[in-house]
Amino acid sequence: MDTEPVGRFFICARMECRARVLICPPCDRGHIYCSDECSDLARVRSLREAGRRYQNSRRGRHNHAERQRRYRAPKQIVTHHGSPPPPVDALLALNPASTSAAMLPVCTASNTPAWHCNFCGCRCSEFVRSGFLRGRLATNRARHGACTRRRGDDDGHSP
Repeated sequence: MDTEPVGRFFICARMECRARVLICPPCDRGHIYCSDECSDLARVRSLREAGRRYQNSRRGRHNHAERQRRYRAPKQIVTHHGSPPPPVDALLALNPASTSAAMLPVCTASNTPAWHCNFCGCRCSEFVRSGFLRGRLATNRARHGACTRRRGDDDGHSP
């Protein structure tokens, strides 16, 4: 009888998503987001917030003012963009109910059966963990005694 891996259960860290995710040990690399899309959206939001914080700082305001001075130096006119062109009349479908149902996003997380990894789809044990596994590096150090050995102990060198 093959034993199934014990997966890690977590909730997506992106505040707008908060999806429940099960991930198997081979796929688990410290994920905190349910998908690449959530990770990318969180990255964009983080960069936007960092830019906002920088622009609100004294240094950011001065750098922005200097950049605008350089931009205006060759007598370029700084104006707003023109108005966008008016939208073209769109054709409506004959049966709007069928097209609206086809356009709804399909959630892949709800289509997969319970106790399967949300990343690769492999079957996981019904027992799940909520924390990370202990790192291999710390385990190897403890096994070889590197944490307890001090310079000058049993290595033939003086301190």
